[in-house]
Amino acid sequence: SEISLHKSSIPFINAFKQDKQILIAGSTWPKDEEILYTVFQQKGFENIKLVIAPHEINKVNLASIRSLFKGAVFYSELNDEELVSQARYLVIDNVGMLSRLYQYGDVTYVGGGFSIDGIHNILEAATWGKPVLFGPNHSKFKEAENLIKAGGGKSFCNKDQLKAFLQEYFSDEISYKKASEAAQSFIKENKGATEKIIGYIQENRLLTNL
Repeated sequence: SEISLHKSSIPFINAFKQDKQILIAGSTWPKDEEILYTVFQQKGFENIKLVIAPHEINKVNLASIRSLFKGAVFYSELNDEELVSQARYLVIDNVGMLSRLYQYGDVTYVGGGFSIDGIHNILEAATWGKPVLFGPNHSKFKEAENLIKAGGGKSFCNKDQLKAFLQEYFSDEISYKKASEAAQSFIKENKGATEKIIGYIQENRLLTNL
């Protein structure tokens, strides 16, 4: 996909990740953050790291995240690789990095699934060939339904389901590989479909200046 062509690295992320497994949670809302926090306190998650890129970057929201995720480091404050390597939580408090950020995740999480408007862009996450998890409000988004059918993503309704899905992906190599390959295939197939549609339009001169 277009996004996956731009594999520019992001400073400090590799230092943060070290050799640990990592979940990248993008476009999160407060409900997403609460569920993620609860799951990450569970037994078995001690050695898994979490990157949070909140949808709303404002003082109130960032303060709430800081109080919830004790010891979290904030991207705008980073200047020491040693410090970030020891942290368990990293909060991305600037814009424009999300589509590149997903490449570092072993598993990805797209927020908004507990909000009225529904989930955010899952294609940004799936394009890197990683399993995608998201909340229940996704019925308006056909690509989410199709990704679930393809096996590259899963929707969860509560913390227990999220915990189970994360445990599956982080501990079952076969399941993880299958979901990752499904996400990658889903993107390739959709890209091909888009190109076919544009080709048809061009051939039949239904659209000019393409």
